[in-house]
Amino acid sequence: MRISEGMRFGLMYDKLSRIQSEINRLTEQQAYEKTINRPSDDPAGMTKVLGFQSARTSIEQYQRNMDNAGAWLEMTESVLSGISDLLSEVQGVGGEGMTPETMAASLQHVRYLADEIRSLANSTYGGRYLFAGSVTDCEPFADEVFGAAVEAARAAGNVGDASATPGGTYTGAVNKNYVVKFEAGAVGTASYRISSDGGLTFGGPSSVWAGSTIDIGDGAAVTFDAEGAGADFAADDIFTVDTYAPGYYRGNSEELSVHIGQGRTIAYSFSGEEIFTNRGKGTVDIFASLDALEEAFETEDEDAMRLQLGTLSEAGTRINECMALS
Repeated sequence: MRISEGMRFGLMYDKLSRIQSEINRLTEQQAYEKTINRPSDDPAGMTKVLGFQSARTSIEQYQRNMDNAGAWLEMTESVLSGISDLLSEVQGVGGEGMTPETMAASLQHVRYLADEIRSLANSTYGGRYLFAGSVTDCEPFADEVFGAAVEAARAAGNVGDASATPGGTYTGAVNKNYVVKFEAGAVGTASYRISSDGGLTFGGPSSVWAGSTIDIGDGAAVTFDAEGAGADFAADDIFTVDTYAPGYYRGNSEELSVHIGQGRTIAYSFSGEEIFTNRGKGTVDIFASLDALEEAFETEDEDAMRLQLGTLSEAGTRINECMALS
């Protein structure tokens, strides 16, 4: 049997609850017996008491983490269930022998359903977007298709004077959030490290420049300018470089994770990429297919309608698979 994230989550929560109960019991026993009034009374015993207090604090934090992540999962499942229902409703639109009038009515209904699906795909929990990957402050799905793009920004805490200008043409298949971290130095010579996962991990140091430009990857580049009289880069100055593949999706492919024990984390989110696009783990670009279905109704192309309805049926299957894992 496949163990879902929700099942694993519940098992860990039960384990932590049992540990918490034992710590509470021992702490109450300690308080009742009052064997230690000051550290000098029993240094070893006091060390044990402090250890209990530290463990209890950690477990309480782990439980808060799991409560928050569990609520996120519940919200995710509820939203996906709503989207699944809407995709099922899409399947009932149209049919053989449609008249121009029924075609027009069906077109309006498909547009309505597409708007509802997009609205749910942009759902938030606690002010954060559910399906934006790790960039939870970014609305993941736009109303129209964007072209490939590169954006760059200087971190607010940078000490050096350098600024960044994005360039190149991003050719990657998925959206990525790069981070460039510098050692102290000047534009054109300073050493730097590049992260392609939003700053979680960094590659080895490099000092390869093309004049004042650094190649980030997949066609994206950043040009740095020395604007002030001070040092261009101070140690650990950071610049973010966000790259976007063409499409509706503006989030990334990262999952959110939470600490549930010492040295243990668990992922509790799905990125919009893997649910609603055909990139990465995804199988169907839902919003592109809905657009194509609208066009099929506009042109009264019944073959194209059947094709897109079949594609959207696959999307519904993918949604249900993700619901089973939440």
